[in-house]
Amino acid sequence: MRERKEYWAKVISEEALLFLCSQNICTRELPIMKVYDIGRNEVMIVEILGCTIPQQIKYKFLGSSISKLSLKEALSLDIKDKKRAEILEDCLVNENEKDYSNKSNFISRGAIKGKWSDDIKGLKNNPAFDERCSLLPDEIDLYNFFEKYKGHAKCFHIFGYVVCCYTLNGYITEYKESDKIEYFIDDNRYYAIKFKDRGTFLVSEKRYKELKAKK
Repeated sequence: MRERKEYWAKVISEEALLFLCSQNICTRELPIMKVYDIGRNEVMIVEILGCTIPQQIKYKFLGSSISKLSLKEALSLDIKDKKRAEILEDCLVNENEKDYSNKSNFISRGAIKGKWSDDIKGLKNNPAFDERCSLLPDEIDLYNFFEKYKGHAKCFHIFGYVVCCYTLNGYITEYKESDKIEYFIDDNRYYAIKFKDRGTFLVSEKRYKELKAKK
């Protein structure tokens, strides 16, 4: 089995990071992207974190500009939704695939993934990385939504693409250009409600239904 050519990569040089941030491919907070290794220091960027549209962006880089995202680095990512578990799983398989594939040239990625299924399950269910939170607020301001609870906003643009914002600054940048915005803490949906005397707050689905019932 050959080494996998598709993987999550981390930007490690300042020059590359400045360029890729200017192209909205990654951010300083989350300097990662999924790439396909073409060879000779060239990759095809196939997935941008937070964007649902498939990508095919060729990028030529210096040898020290990007590196494979390690499992240890993935564990430190400030992401709380399903994408975190997916990236962890991908890195875990990547790091174990080479040794396992030496035993056979015909082992599928599914078999490799199955071999470490307990590890992957453990990562997903470990309380330190649990996607669910039992003490989420029913009402929250935007600052605490992003900073304290690590929420994210899906900004749907008029031209059909979607940008996920994981920081308040990123949200402010996308807000005015968005046709529709959905808010989430993990998989829990929140709704923007403008209160008469208090301004705009994000409310949980439970609180949202209560407010609708009162109208």
